[in-house]
Amino acid sequence: MPPADFARRHGGELIRFLAVGGASALLNTAIIVALTELLRVDYLIAYALCFVLVTLFGFIANRRWSFALAGGVQRREVVRYYGVTVAGTLAAMAASRGLVALGLHYGLAVFLSAGVLAPFNFVAHRWFSFAPERRP
Repeated sequence: MPPADFARRHGGELIRFLAVGGASALLNTAIIVALTELLRVDYLIAYALCFVLVTLFGFIANRRWSFALAGGVQRREVVRYYGVTVAGTLAAMAASRGLVALGLHYGLAVFLSAGVLAPFNFVAHRWFSFAPERRP
């Protein structure tokens, strides 16, 4: 699909998805920094601890607002969403660790790593997590 067609068909979804992703990244970063600075939790452990909360927010916001899905939540959507998010989170944690090793502040590393993974996450959630069930 040419980029212009993609933008016309999915541009609104993409903008809403990026807004939810940005809010999630800010929430994620704020929780990680707060846990690390206030409670002295290692930033990677804090990253894992806030995963459930931020993922739940992202699932609800993306399902209802980004992709405007109606009807009840399907179990397969939840399982797929968490699966994609686990893969993305592990990749982001690895990227964060690498950026910190290069001297970047962990807060900025966490935020940047989330942004780098946004295109993968959009495609995976749009066409996998929330894909309509195919019936034979």
